[in-house]
Amino acid sequence: MKLLVLVDFPSMLAALPIGSLISPLMSAVHAGSFIGSYVGALIELVTASCQWLAVGFAVDRRLESRPWGTSVLRPVNKYFFAVVTIVLVLTVVAVPLINKRSQERGFQHGAISFH
Repeated sequence: MKLLVLVDFPSMLAALPIGSLISPLMSAVHAGSFIGSYVGALIELVTASCQWLAVGFAVDRRLESRPWGTSVLRPVNKYFFAVVTIVLVLTVVAVPLINKRSQERGFQHGAISFH
């Protein structure tokens, strides 16, 4: 988890000025903290996606410049859409299951339950 936070830190830093620019707009339209949390999550998602897009582009260019790099990229490019589809399907299936389990665990412990 620490490694994930460390490698995502540049995108978190990039999100700070964007959030600072959007914050007055959120106050002007009287958006509450619930909507604000979704806006903040969207900003984090976009900045992290841009960061990893840039990292992937740099790695791709570096591998293309090497004679052995094209042999590495060929299978990745061939199965890219299949892997992305599998990851998305697993995410769509796993998130509701994890959410349900989290809610059940929360109801077992009165100190952390909101009901």
